[in-house]
Amino acid sequence: RTRAAHNVVATSGRTYDSDSRATLRRCIQQDNADFYIVDDFGYEGFKVTRYFLYLRTIDAFVVRDQVTKLNDRLMFPSFRQIWHLHPDMDAEVSSSFVELKSSSSVATISWADRSRIAVSQGNEDEFYRGWFADRNDQITKAKVLTAASTRRGQVDWLCAISVGDQVVEPVSWLPDKNDSDGYQLH
Repeated sequence: RTRAAHNVVATSGRTYDSDSRATLRRCIQQDNADFYIVDDFGYEGFKVTRYFLYLRTIDAFVVRDQVTKLNDRLMFPSFRQIWHLHPDMDAEVSSSFVELKSSSSVATISWADRSRIAVSQGNEDEFYRGWFADRNDQITKAKVLTAASTRRGQVDWLCAISVGDQVVEPVSWLPDKNDSDGYQLH
């Protein structure tokens, strides 16, 4: 399988190194929450870092994706945050959130900053082609949700995914002064 089937940050302006492997930098598991930091160096000259927080008590995820230039002479291409949806999911797009519905569940993805949100059917000709594999490894084309920047040079996305009727809206994610890898969610 390729990263085309996963929820990633991608760009059409650069080639992703298919031999690259993401690195788990930090993992904290507690009774109420899990926190992970993953670094990906698959785009030459750039580091994509994903901060992932799962809040068990409210069944919500908070994801921050951040792209960092490793060489000041490089220009930032247009990066997008990409989410591959289950084939049975319908998506209703609003200006800052997407409501996802299936026959058995509902979820919401909302962004702290304004992003250009689009939903399209997976397409093998596009860099964000989408597919879904079930437990029997049957592959089905799936919808793809993209969040692109509305500001030039934006390379940071903060979003919350909440399951059920409760909607979590991210406000900010600030560095914790007491811990260089830790963050406080506000």
